Amino acid sequence: MITESIFNGEDCVIPMADVGYCSKYANGNFFVVIKGWVNDKFGAPSNEIFLPKEESKKFLEAWKRYRHEVDGVDCQKVQDESK
Repeated sequence: MITESIFNGEDCVIPMADVGYCSKYANGNFFVVIKGWVNDKFGAPSNEIFLPKEESKKFLEAWKRYRHEVDGVDCQKVQDESK
């Protein structure tokens, strides 16, 4: 059973099932690439969502919990990039 499939961020809502991948910048900020296109907060179509460092930690925790519930992935083996 999946307990939460939506990440409610400060400036965005990310449907976990649509996440293609996420990556970390050297400064600690994250971007999440989703399947398809969405409108960003300025109304421009995009498939990237940028998250500041503090919010990316919350997203990564939610993402690992979601992937564990969906695929049974051992989250202990997933590298914690939020540190």
